[in-house]
Amino acid sequence: IENFGVDKLYKYQEINLTNLTNYYNGELILFPLPWTTTLVEKNLIKKFVSNRKKTLYFDELKNLQDIKNAILPQDGHPSEIGHKVLADDIFSYLASKNVVPCNQL
Repeated sequence: IENFGVDKLYKYQEINLTNLTNYYNGELILFPLPWTTTLVEKNLIKKFVSNRKKTLYFDELKNLQDIKNAILPQDGHPSEIGHKVLADDIFSYLASKNVVPCNQL
């Protein structure tokens, strides 16, 4: 950030999201992590999703900072507990959108 500035960093993220479609045009689900994703980044993702077919956006993951022992203190990554919480949230979303049909569970 110090070398490029925030605006250039966001533009770089936007370009990379757009370029993703050049490499993969299949179904895609994007879900920002609430404890690390800024509003600007969420808006970039929403814009990308609105312009891409077969792409879902899920912005209702639980904030692991609010759950005891869900984040590793040394680096901020999800712990085993955190991964379970995220997996449950994502699975529920997939089932609700029929991405994972309930008869296959």
